[in-house]
Amino acid sequence: MSKKKRRYERHKKKHPPASSTINTHHCCFIRRKWGYGYARAIRQMSYCQVPLQKDKLHKFIHDNMHEVPVPNEAAAEAAYEQLLYLEARGVLHDDDPLERRLMILAALFDCSAQETADGFRKQLSLVQSYKNRPL
Repeated sequence: MSKKKRRYERHKKKHPPASSTINTHHCCFIRRKWGYGYARAIRQMSYCQVPLQKDKLHKFIHDNMHEVPVPNEAAAEAAYEQLLYLEARGVLHDDDPLERRLMILAALFDCSAQETADGFRKQLSLVQSYKNRPL
């Protein structure tokens, strides 16, 4: 075993994975693509992060959808400014359900980045189908 692999093995042993059942879901995923400029600012807003159960809805979303397409920088800047405006006016609340958050995000990108808006709508339909499925 190489030196590098041993180093990582020791690290894994020191810090076992957390067994929490709640995970933070970022509406704008994947991080690698949403990691720059205004797209990153949108992704890191608290309104775009929702606590979800790890093994249920969160896993269902990521199993059925690869990513939300990233908008261009101008569209991301406009949407970010609109989110800040809505937040300042008290329209956005931390207790809003995931469906409302996704509808707002889709509406913000409707005219400027249609692929991104469609990605949020697809995520919304996945959430609705998960919640409406027969038990």
